[in-house]
Amino acid sequence: MISVIIPVYNVERFLPKCINSVIRQTYKELDIILVNDGSTDSSGDICNDYAAKDKRIRVINTENRGLSAARNIGIDNVLPQSEWIAFVDSDDYIEHNMFAKLLKKAPDSDIIECGLIKEYRTTQKVESLKKGTYSTREALVMLINGKIRNYAWDKLYRKELFREIRFPRGRNYEDVAIQHLLVSICKRFTIVDGCYYHYVQRSHSITKGYRMNDLADRWVSYYERYVYALNISYINQDKAACDKLLKSLRGCAEMIWEWFYHSPKTERNYSIPVIRDISLFYRKNIPFWGFPSMSFGEKLIGVLIHSSSKASLAFAYSIYQTYMRLFKKTERNKLV
Repeated sequence: MISVIIPVYNVERFLPKCINSVIRQTYKELDIILVNDGSTDSSGDICNDYAAKDKRIRVINTENRGLSAARNIGIDNVLPQSEWIAFVDSDDYIEHNMFAKLLKKAPDSDIIECGLIKEYRTTQKVESLKKGTYSTREALVMLINGKIRNYAWDKLYRKELFREIRFPRGRNYEDVAIQHLLVSICKRFTIVDGCYYHYVQRSHSITKGYRMNDLADRWVSYYERYVYALNISYINQDKAACDKLLKSLRGCAEMIWEWFYHSPKTERNYSIPVIRDISLFYRKNIPFWGFPSMSFGEKLIGVLIHSSSKASLAFAYSIYQTYMRLFKKTERNKLV
C-alpha cells in the first residue's frame, strides 16, 4: 500500500484535478491523506466531498501551519500497513499509471524517482534524469551534483525512511533540508525512465514570489547539507563534490544579493546583518574569481558579493546592473 500525502491550502481551482489524478491510479492500494492546512476558500469542502465518495481518502483539518507541518502531519498519520509514502502537491497532478510504473520498475529500491513535466500556461517542458539503480554513496554524490532532484514529490519512499526524519517546520525549501538525509539512509536508489509528475508553474506559488525569509531558508537548507556532507569521508575527499556544495551556496548568495538591491530601503537595512554573514562565509570559502566552470557573469557576481560595506556594495551593484543590461538575456514563460 502507498500512503499519498497531499497538503491543501487555498487551491480550489487546482484541487479537483490533483485528487482525480490520484484516485484514478491504475495501482489501487492507496491511502490518500488530504491535510487541509487551514484553507479559507472552498478547498476544505472539496476535500470532504471526495472523502465521502472514496473510502481510501482521509481528511485531516488543521490550523494553518505551512507546507512542512502539513506534510509532517500526513507522515504521522500513515497507516501501519502502508509500505510506501508519496507526496503530491495540491496544485499539481500525476499520470494515471505513475505509481504502478515506479513499483514495477524498482520494487526492491528504497527511493524511486521519475521524470517530470513542467506545465506552463501554453507550453510544457519535459525533464528526465539518467535512469539506473545506485548505492547510498553513488546517490548522495549524484544528489550533490544535481543528478537527483531535491523535490519531495517526484519519488516513492519506503515508509521506514521517515521513522526519524521530518520536514523542518516553518521553513521553505524544506525538500532541500531533508533530501540528503533520506538518501544517506537509502540502500538502493532508482531513477526510472518516463515522466509521470506534472509540476504546474504558477505565478503566485511560493517559489515565484521571493522574500528575504524565503531566500534565507534556501541558504540555511544548503548550508546544513554542506556541513552534513563534509562530515562524510568520501564526500570530504571528493573535490568535485565539495566544489559543487560551495557552488550551491554561491547560487544562494547571489539570489540574496540580487534581492537585496531590488527591495525597498527599509527591507534592505533590516537584512544587512544576514547579507554580511553570508558574504563573510562566501569570502572565507569561495575563490575570489570563482570556479573555472563559471561563466564570466557568475564570476563577476561572485566578486561583487565579496563586498561588505554599504558603499562598496552600492558601487558593485551599479557594475552588476550594467553587465546585466548589456549581456544578460532571459526568457520568461507565461505562468499558469
